[in-house]
Amino acid sequence: MADTSGIRSAMEALADQFNLKIVDDNKKEESSSESEGAATPSTETPAKEVDPALEGATVGSISNIKDLYQGPEDSQGRAQWLDKYPEDAEEAAENEETEKYAFIARKTKCFTGRKKFDIDSIIVNSPKVKEVLGEVFEKYPGVTCTLDRLVFAAPFEPFVHRWSEFKEAVEEERDPLTRTHLGLLHKLLSQELKDTIKALEDYVLHGVTTFEHVWAIFHPGCTVYCRSGGVPTALSFYSGSYESGQCGKYFELTLEPIGWNGTAFGRGTERVAIYSFTGTRPIKDLSACPLSFHPEQDGIRAALVRRGKKYEELAGYHYKAYVHDSAMHRKIHRKSTDKNSGTKE
Repeated sequence: MADTSGIRSAMEALADQFNLKIVDDNKKEESSSESEGAATPSTETPAKEVDPALEGATVGSISNIKDLYQGPEDSQGRAQWLDKYPEDAEEAAENEETEKYAFIARKTKCFTGRKKFDIDSIIVNSPKVKEVLGEVFEKYPGVTCTLDRLVFAAPFEPFVHRWSEFKEAVEEERDPLTRTHLGLLHKLLSQELKDTIKALEDYVLHGVTTFEHVWAIFHPGCTVYCRSGGVPTALSFYSGSYESGQCGKYFELTLEPIGWNGTAFGRGTERVAIYSFTGTRPIKDLSACPLSFHPEQDGIRAALVRRGKKYEELAGYHYKAYVHDSAMHRKIHRKSTDKNSGTKE
């Protein structure tokens, strides 16, 4: 019988030399048996509990509302609807307590380096202030001050366009509480709009504007002077907005010309674009400008009024007739034909 102890000693020495480990077959079999006998963890997803109220229910038969919540977005900005309530959802900031304040100023972080926050929008809750603003913004497009939830969004065009009227309303208010509320709003907007109002006053003084502030010089209802098909025209300004297209960014004006449709005079719709430009530009050189900013506004107005009166006189049906002298017409026609052919009478 071979010396197993000697053989084992030699194998261990050889294993140590090559940094190997000797495994006992008997122990390996025991370990394997123990592994096989142990319970293997299940990888199956546990079954989702079903609401007992859903068992046997048909489509649309449950008298309740099921809420779904938007899930996290993927790298492409897509999200799925989930029935799990978001853990990071915060309570709504606007509630019964906040609506007791005369105003709510919603602010966003400012990254211009000039201030910490910008005002995104202002919610007016004060009923008295709503009444005053209703007079200030009378006939202003898109502003209805009788709404329960009255919101003004940046850049607060209505206040910029009617700033003089708003200041006058604040100064003339006699009711103490209303005057206090108006003072709060005036102070808030003065701080937010001081750069815009100052820039607008400076532009008006020098007769220039920038593309960024071109919206500020067009007040709803103002008369706009432009050339339509090369013909000088005056139209009423309704609204404007910044847009972008194949030719770049532009400020689009929605204007209302007055025309005749064959039955009556009425207002139409015409759009004019002021394309983006750098630096400042004289207001009179824009593709459309408020007539009040044009240095020759008096002469332009007088010429357009004269032309408008002639246009008005042509409204309706008109009849004119003339006596046709056939003999004279034939004689003139014959002379013209002979002249072209080179013959003489």
